[in-house]
Amino acid sequence: MKIDVLSLKKEEIINQNRHQFIYGIPKDQRQAFIEELERENPVTANTYSPMAICLDEYGLANNIPFYPYHDKLKLCNMSRKYLNLSIAYNIMSRVGTITEELTKEDIDKFLSSIHSQCGIASTSSIDELTTTFKLSRQSIADHYCTYVSARDEVVNSDMPDIDLSMYVPLVKRLLNNKAYFAILVNNNINISNLSKQAINSIISTRSNSNLSMKVITDASSWNTMQTLDDKQIEPNHDYSEVELDIKKKIYMIKHIRKRI
Repeated sequence: MKIDVLSLKKEEIINQNRHQFIYGIPKDQRQAFIEELERENPVTANTYSPMAICLDEYGLANNIPFYPYHDKLKLCNMSRKYLNLSIAYNIMSRVGTITEELTKEDIDKFLSSIHSQCGIASTSSIDELTTTFKLSRQSIADHYCTYVSARDEVVNSDMPDIDLSMYVPLVKRLLNNKAYFAILVNNNINISNLSKQAINSIISTRSNSNLSMKVITDASSWNTMQTLDDKQIEPNHDYSEVELDIKKKIYMIKHIRKRI
C-alpha cells in the first residue's frame, strides 16, 4: 500500500471525534503511521486542536493460563484499571513536554485537583505525577501475573485506579484546549480478550468529546465487540469504521457463511 493512500485518511481519522476501528493498514506500517499522526497532532495549549496519543501499552498478557477459581469480575477490574492508567500515563507524559507553556499556578491547581477529585496521591510536579501513573500501571500488571500465574486467590482491593471521566477534563482545563485526545491503539500484540473488552467499554460510553479511541487492527485479530459488562458495541451507533482495502468485507462474508 502506498503511503499517500494512508495520508488521505489522516484527516478522517484525527479530525473526527468518533471512536473508530481502522482496517487495511499493513502491520509493518501501523506503528510508523500512528507515530506520524502523533507528531503531526501533538498535545498543545491555548488552542482548539485534537491531540493524538500513541499508547505504548494498553493490554494485559494473553499467554497466561486461567483456573476455575479465577473471579471474572476481578480480572475485568484489573483490565479496566490497567487501560485507564495507561491512557492517563501516556497523556501526562506528553503534557510533560510542554510545561514551559503552562503557568506554575495552573500546574499547581491541576495537581491539587487530581489529588482531591481523582484520589491520586499528592504530587509536586507533572513529572512526579507521570511516574506515579507509570508505577501504578506496573502494579496492576504485577497483580494480574500473581493472581493468574501463581494461582493466588487474593487480589489487593486497593489497587490504583484513575477515573478518566474526571481526569481528562482536568487535563483539558490545564491545557486550555477544549478538543479531544485521539487515543491511537496499534493492535500488534497478543492481549487478553478482557483488555479488548476494556477498550470496547470506553467506546460504548460515548466519551468521544474527551477521548476518541482509534483502534488500528484487522478484523480477525479483534475478535470481540463485547464490553466488560457483556454489552455489544455496534458500528454507526458506537463507532465508525475506516477501511483502506476490502479485506474486512471479505472476512465478514466468510464469517457470516460459517454461521449459516
